Amino acid sequence: MPYELIFTEVYYFNMIELDVALHLSEREYTQGSSFDELTDTPLLATIASARGKNLKHLMLKTYDDIVEIACGDYKMTI
Repeated sequence: MPYELIFTEVYYFNMIELDVALHLSEREYTQGSSFDELTDTPLLATIASARGKNLKHLMLKTYDDIVEIACGDYKMTI
């Protein structure tokens, strides 16, 4: 099913290949759905402290990659 995700006010973007991510013990990449909002994370605290911004921390898992984004907001169109 086609979809479109638009992220606004992006402050952080990280993408990692899925097979590599599953071997990183400090992250819980295997839990949750394919699109999750993370709350009370160290990343959000760092951005709030450094920039005074209250952002959303999102994780998108695709077939090959995991994308992690901290942004002001997002819009999904299906």
